[in-house]
Amino acid sequence: MTIFPIEIGIPNGYEPSNNFVPFSSISNLMDHFYFMVPLKNIAGNIILFVPLGFMLTLKFDRLNGLFEIVIVGLLSSTFIEITQLSLPIRAFDIDDIILNTLGTVIGFFVLKATKLIMVIQHY
Repeated sequence: MTIFPIEIGIPNGYEPSNNFVPFSSISNLMDHFYFMVPLKNIAGNIILFVPLGFMLTLKFDRLNGLFEIVIVGLLSSTFIEITQLSLPIRAFDIDDIILNTLGTVIGFFVLKATKLIMVIQHY
């Protein structure tokens, strides 16, 4: 969906705008009159990357620390956003990188908490 979005309801002549100022688009979303718009954008960007943080530690033994997870989440999201710079109906948004990285970290902590609960239940 990020690289090849469905172009339903996108008006002719639509020009997306890039955002290079941290927290700018998040701030603008919070002023939206309909609560689902910020919820969909902010929560969607976080939830999208939760599985990455969860799965990285399960799949790769070397990626078991918070620093490594943050770097992989940050680089993955940055790659997607830079790719969107060259696509006609997509836009670069630094806030997406921040939210995606946060989602990766949340996924990492969910896995760590799950493992901790399993250890506690075992004893």
